[in-house]
Order: sequence, then C-alpha cells, then structure tokens
Amino acid sequence: MNMPRIFVSGLLVLWIIETCSSTLLLLSTTTTLLLLPILSRLLSQPGAVAGLSQCSRVWTVPFFPCYYVCQRGSLLQLSLPVLSLEIKPDKTPCKQFGLLRGTCRQGRCVTTNGAGSGGR
Repeated sequence: MNMPRIFVSGLLVLWIIETCSSTLLLLSTTTTLLLLPILSRLLSQPGAVAGLSQCSRVWTVPFFPCYYVCQRGSLLQLSLPVLSLEIKPDKTPCKQFGLLRGTCRQGRCVTTNGAGSGGR
C-alpha cells in the first residue's frame, strides 16, 4: 500500500522540479531579452558609456600602473554601473615594479633614468 504513495509523491517532486526549472528558464530568457537593447547600446559606445564623460569611481589596476578601472553611473543615481578599463594620459607619473619612478607612455610605465628611447 505504501508503493503507490511513494510513486505519487515521487511524481509530484519531479513535477515541482520540472515546473521550477521551466519557470527559471522563462524568467532568464525574458530578462535577457529585456536587457539586450540596453546592453547593445552600452557596448556600441565604448568611449562615452551611457552618455557620461567622467568617472564616478576610479580603481587602480595592480601590476599595471598606467591603467585604471573607471566606473560610470551607480545604483544610487538610478543608472546601471558600467566599468571600463582605460589608459592614463601620457606623461602621467607612475612607478615601475613599485620602486622605479617613471612616466606613462602609450599605456606603459617608462623609467625616466633609462637609456634614451631613440631607436633603430
């Protein structure tokens, strides 16, 4: 007599799992479709993401002194926070290996006391 109850309860558990997984799939698909236009607009404007020109927060990148992470927008300003990796302007002071002073040139920290950069 317990066999039909176990079978029915097993079917009920499988039905619940199937319903939940299909609901989650539907929700994730709907969310993706709703966010797709926003994401495509943000990705199409790498220089001026979301129309903002200044960073609201800036983080340094470890081991890359001439790069920084720029955050534009925030949840408090009712906009999606967008992060971008940016290069510091040329002639910005930096430290190579945390010890040698230099300046940023085209995204690299070049020591000022090194041999001349004139080349072949």
